[in-house]
Amino acid sequence: MIIIRKDTREYSIEERRECWVLSCKIGGLSVEYKVPKDICADEEELRAYVQAEELF
Repeated sequence: MIIIRKDTREYSIEERRECWVLSCKIGGLSVEYKVPKDICADEEELRAYVQAEELF
């Protein structure tokens, strides 16, 4: 399993055919983000994207 950490959050990553699925817990809620592979083709690009975007 791939893990990406940003600040105090830790995202579990699942690779699917057309997107990356980032999951984390915020408070008592489970949150899931889907990032299309046309934005981030590989794990390295995904890590850079998460670090650069304020959404995460």
